[in-house]
Amino acid sequence: MAPLATFFIKGLTPIPKELERIELITVFVSEDVFQHLGDVSDWFCIRTYDKLEELIPCDWEAGGVKVFPLVPVLVTNDYPMLDDEMVISQEIFDAIWALDDDIDYYEDIFEENYDKHKIGGYPSFCQQPYRFEDYEGYEYVFQISSDEKAKFNIVDDGNFYFFYNEKEGKWKVHCDFY
Repeated sequence: MAPLATFFIKGLTPIPKELERIELITVFVSEDVFQHLGDVSDWFCIRTYDKLEELIPCDWEAGGVKVFPLVPVLVTNDYPMLDDEMVISQEIFDAIWALDDDIDYYEDIFEENYDKHKIGGYPSFCQQPYRFEDYEGYEYVFQISSDEKAKFNIVDDGNFYFFYNEKEGKWKVHCDFY
């Protein structure tokens, strides 16, 4: 497993309620992850820490990924994809399409979909949203995206989506790409 990301959650606002007790998340990924696309949960090791004081410094290298800090930016206008059944109920979907005479495109009613690294908000799928029947009890909490600056590409400019089950303390990870 190689280190992929470290997220200091403490002090970020807003954050998903599932992450409120967590101060730090480390994400490790297997070099074999790209041979098993779709649900890639088994090729990740995700560690959460409730207290920063308990951490032991280490000097791990990220392999071919260029390391650099991300600067958090508060986004207040992140929207789900129209066909994202994870977050848009059938009633809302029907209501949007009932406006067909008043709007030309879905883009007329949302400002932007943020499709890069993010904590919280809505997942920004590259393809049609995946049916997450096996993800019951798991909530989307963050995504890691392909990043040219980091020299990190997920197949064809794709994303990893991280879902957390707070009650069980378990993670699921999904991958999609163009």
